[in-house]
Amino acid sequence: MTYQTFISAIESAEKCCDVASKKMKELRGNEGGAMGLTPDEVKTLPSFRQAKREFDTFFQSMRVINSAAPKDYLKRRRDERRAALQTNGGA
Repeated sequence: MTYQTFISAIESAEKCCDVASKKMKELRGNEGGAMGLTPDEVKTLPSFRQAKREFDTFFQSMRVINSAAPKDYLKRRRDERRAALQTNGGA
């Protein structure tokens, strides 16, 4: 696996994970259960369950990609992200 292959794979999985996360947040709305958790009524909705499955699938793929990548790739990506945060003023 080259570094560019690693970056494209992990960024693709992160984007998909973000999309699924946004879907779950939209379905949850402003409803907050005990301690801010998603209420059971929302969790049982088929659309929420589908979004949760998608999120879990993409998150697992991110874990697999990260575990298969050499430590040098992970360190390099970390350093690039930190440099980008410093350049953007920590935003």
